[in-house]
Amino acid sequence: FEYMPQLRIGFLAHDWTQVEPWVHRLIDRMISDKKFTITALIEADAVAEPANQNWLYKLINPIESKLFARPVQTDTMNVKTLFESQSPLKTGDTNTILSQKLDVIVSVEPGLADRQLAGFSCHGVWFPGISGLQALSAVTGKEPVAKIELLRFTNDYSDPELIAEASINPKLLLARNVLSMKEKAVVLITRELNRLADAGFVGAISQNEIVHHSKVGTSAVVSYYISVVNKMLVRGFATLKRKSGIRPDKFTLRTGTGNALDFDPKATIEIIPDGNNFWADPFLWERDGKTYCFYEHYSRATKLGHIQVGVLEGDQMRVLGDALKTDIHLSFPFLFEEDGELYMMPETCANKRIEIWRCTVFPLKWELHSTALEGHCAADSMILRRDGKWWLFTNIGSDVYCDNCSELHIFEIDGPDLKKVKPHAANPVVMDSRTARNAGRFHEIDGQLIRPSQDNSHGQYGFGLNMMVVEDLSLESYRERLVRRINPKFDPTIAACHHFDQLGDRFIMDALKTN
Repeated sequence: FEYMPQLRIGFLAHDWTQVEPWVHRLIDRMISDKKFTITALIEADAVAEPANQNWLYKLINPIESKLFARPVQTDTMNVKTLFESQSPLKTGDTNTILSQKLDVIVSVEPGLADRQLAGFSCHGVWFPGISGLQALSAVTGKEPVAKIELLRFTNDYSDPELIAEASINPKLLLARNVLSMKEKAVVLITRELNRLADAGFVGAISQNEIVHHSKVGTSAVVSYYISVVNKMLVRGFATLKRKSGIRPDKFTLRTGTGNALDFDPKATIEIIPDGNNFWADPFLWERDGKTYCFYEHYSRATKLGHIQVGVLEGDQMRVLGDALKTDIHLSFPFLFEEDGELYMMPETCANKRIEIWRCTVFPLKWELHSTALEGHCAADSMILRRDGKWWLFTNIGSDVYCDNCSELHIFEIDGPDLKKVKPHAANPVVMDSRTARNAGRFHEIDGQLIRPSQDNSHGQYGFGLNMMVVEDLSLESYRERLVRRINPKFDPTIAACHHFDQLGDRFIMDALKTN
């Protein structure tokens, strides 16, 4: 085989008139990207029964899917034109398939991929490893996250090898979990095909790793439905408490002394908002010898957040007022200074863009300065200046459900004007709900660049905190390493802690109070 100017992609399915909407979205991405050309649609003669299916799972899952997990439909002209212009080839048409000189065959149904088909393309047959066992283990709490694997068969091994993997925070229902995993597979497959197009080879996690999926037993399925009932009862009771005003769950702030690597979460003093509101995403800023705190003030009455500011006086906070309030939800007020001007980049995901605001009268008056990434669902964005370059770190939900918790994207920018926004070659550079989402500004400690990140796992948004050391950052590569994890077990009255900031020897964090 010879590499082509574009990667030549073939897609494999059992029946191209019956493929799921996520497959349409994957193909549409390939058509829209100049790195790829889809040269073959292939149909398999028979579908292999998944080895890990269970009779009770097969009976109930279609009902659950129809009632609670209907996929988002899509109908793009690109895909429609492709389907009309190409007649599917059969897997038995060996010579015809070989004549297409395919670089990769992507099987959209795992049961169709096998080693025999690997010989039809240069880089084998790729397929997403999404099993009922993986989804079930995550939903029932046996695993903290639901993992999506990208596997391939090649001529070198009799078993599939692991190319890459991603993870999402598990949903309450198994069918929704599987649906979300498939949509995230669209992002994972697209990323790895882009990496192949750029590098010319597959950067597999392990060339010899063999992935096995055990059979789902009836007892596991029964345990799953028992856990669903229990969780629904707990959530229903929590909703009644919130509506009645009895000890409602709320994010509160906690402050103390220390830095990102050595602070003791147990030695924090709580700052509790009045009423039925909550405070989250705190950022500290010093001005004229005073320590200010900008944070999200979320109102349960309006179901919207806006940015408030207060002054820390000892271990208490005196609220000054609203710094930024619009008709959309605002949170995560990241602050930075340039040429004597103070800027804020709050989360404006509801506007599907990134916005930077400039302070005109400190701390309560701001005006819109610049925007970027129009049409993107970007959350918890931060700017890093390092070695003469400006970097934008943001969490884009690039799947159809706009999941902001499992993808970290990096862009090189020109500064607060956002006139130049160049994407990282490997975006999303992280696809793991346990470490991807930003949780506060960067800090440099003992020569190490620390990125606080959220641990979104165990079915809980913002379950815990991580401290990640950034080891390599360029437009072509990114590498970070987990050095510390903080989970909410340090206090029995909280269920989550998902943001951290420090100024000097003072730190501030937030926590979800449940009692």
